[in-house]
Amino acid sequence: MGRNRKTDRKELTPAQRAQIWTRYLDGHRFTAISKLEETPYSTVRSIIERRLETGDSSFENKPRSGPSKKTSDRNDRALIRHANQNPRDTLYALATPSKSGHKLGRNTVRKILKAYGKAKRKPRKKPYLKPKHKNKRLI
Repeated sequence: MGRNRKTDRKELTPAQRAQIWTRYLDGHRFTAISKLEETPYSTVRSIIERRLETGDSSFENKPRSGPSKKTSDRNDRALIRHANQNPRDTLYALATPSKSGHKLGRNTVRKILKAYGKAKRKPRKKPYLKPKHKNKRLI
């Protein structure tokens, strides 16, 4: 059986948190709720204690902290438009301020392109004509 690793655990859905809270209101103890919901005791306890402390009526996930988006949707679309019109441009060329309105990093441009389904978009080079093909064109 063994202990669950932290990487195996997933965040509970709002419905699961609401179910834990209703069981608590019905008079179940933390251990009973933990066994019924197949959730670690510490998780059940922290959900209930947080609810009692804050009095928050919502079970929704809180937004994560992190840096704000560097470009707007409009700038993203301008970048995509430019990438479609100039498919041979490198990521460095697309990262210049004239394309999206901001100086971006190469990986940021890659992520924006990937979000719009344009990953690995560089077209294949056309093969040069061989002398045999040139002769066939003359005939």
